[in-house]
Amino acid sequence: MSVGGPVGRGERWHSVWTDRDDDRADWNGFEACFESADAYADWTKWIASTIVRELGITRRDHVVDLGCGTGRIASLVADDAGRVTALDYSETVLRIAQERRPRDNISYRHADLNTFDVAALGADKAYAVGSLLYLDSLAVVLRLITTFVRDGGGFAAMDLPDVTIRDDMPRAYDTSTYTHLAFDVNTLTEHFPEGRVVRYDTMKYAHADRRFNFVITAATKPDAASHDRQG
Repeated sequence: MSVGGPVGRGERWHSVWTDRDDDRADWNGFEACFESADAYADWTKWIASTIVRELGITRRDHVVDLGCGTGRIASLVADDAGRVTALDYSETVLRIAQERRPRDNISYRHADLNTFDVAALGADKAYAVGSLLYLDSLAVVLRLITTFVRDGGGFAAMDLPDVTIRDDMPRAYDTSTYTHLAFDVNTLTEHFPEGRVVRYDTMKYAHADRRFNFVITAATKPDAASHDRQG
């Protein structure tokens, strides 16, 4: 926690994601967005398959999940990846992820994305699903994305609210109001012209027309075996 200074957006949200019973936490805050748990499960499958396809994830890849929640997406992406490092700052959701969605190739780790050195992980592909909006500033988001794409890596920023959405509703589970980060497509494309928007199509999802996904595909790297044969 900050001492004697302003409290960041991430710190304000921390208690929301931590002070929940396990089943509620496992909804990851999406209970108001879908008609049923089955609809939520279908959405997670679509998100995971989009990430795998757009980033070209294979068994050779070490992929980072930025804000993994209870591991729903990470457990699906891990089916195609060689290794997944899944980060979150809520001890509650990490415990649920480890208990309900363990995988041999997933490492669940506690981290505050506002300050954590993601470059030290040594991965070149990453994704964030519904988590970037809770970070302290747009500058933090841009830094995270840049870390992974500056050397030709890939990044999938999924479920971004556009600038027309403001979440300032009081909730039953806490008495404060919070304002999310909102994202402008033009701002993102100015910083990352190689990126592109992937919209929702027929997904039944609250405010789907005002949410978007921004994907930067990793540069194709030569296959090592093929390179050796040519050499």
